[in-house]
Amino acid sequence: MEIWSLFGLEIDSKKGYVIVFRCKKCGMIRKNKAAEDDDMDLIIELSKGDY
Repeated sequence: MEIWSLFGLEIDSKKGYVIVFRCKKCGMIRKNKAAEDDDMDLIIELSKGDY
């Protein structure tokens, strides 16, 4: 069972794209900076808010 779900996407002027996850069990928020080798097409889709 996955306990982390996609919660949102932020754009930081220094870090670039930051993907936000929320724990389904406790509600904790975790942020991960997008890496250069991440799928930019998928990140663009996430930026539309359809997740």
